[in-house]
Amino acid sequence: MKRVIPAALAVILLTGCPPKQNPYSYGGTLMYEMFPFDGIRTWEFVNTDEELSYSMIATMREQDPEAKEPKDGVPRYTIDYAKHCRGADPDCYEGEIMRTITWSSDLTEGVRIHDYEDTNGLIEFGTAIQLAPSEMERDDVEETKTDGYTWTSTLIGAENCPVRMNVDWEDCMHLVLDDGDGDDTTNTGLVGDYWAIAGFNVVAILLTADITTGPEDEEWGQWELTDHECEPLEDCDGNW
Repeated sequence: MKRVIPAALAVILLTGCPPKQNPYSYGGTLMYEMFPFDGIRTWEFVNTDEELSYSMIATMREQDPEAKEPKDGVPRYTIDYAKHCRGADPDCYEGEIMRTITWSSDLTEGVRIHDYEDTNGLIEFGTAIQLAPSEMERDDVEETKTDGYTWTSTLIGAENCPVRMNVDWEDCMHLVLDDGDGDDTTNTGLVGDYWAIAGFNVVAILLTADITTGPEDEEWGQWELTDHECEPLEDCDGNW
């Protein structure tokens, strides 16, 4: 599904910098703009856990024209999250996929997660998880009941982006996704915190199952963006 790029988003794609703006003007944030899927995108993340011997490369697969939500025809986009070994660790396997998530993002249906796969196998949701409606305000909670779980997605608000890049991004939307069962051993590939910003999609992830404690009791486990690419350039136009 194609949409027309707003003028503000055009600035992002030309300059690489989100414009300074009030993210809560007009009563809320246009959340689908925080999750663009134009072009073929690649993100690299590093972890705050300094003992990890790998970074994480998230790669968007080429779009399958048939990969659409059957009920509404909204395109789906699949992202593989894989290891990129950074040392001589014999237990690190280059390109090993840690998890795969299928997303959709558009003005009408908002941002949804349709399925995910990790070492525990593939889970296809009977009803897609609503990470965010097309527009959302601070402290809004979106609920999805599917497959025996009651998922909630809460918009904490706009924050400085926790990234490892030489940028000054102040308008990251912080969302917390929970499956409602109180068990950290279920849905480990999804439950946690997400930060996203217009023009770049998700730029930081803290999965509940990844949280560890550092040597001075600091919380480790958060994945933070260190690099991002979108190609071919002519397709990275804000339309998806």
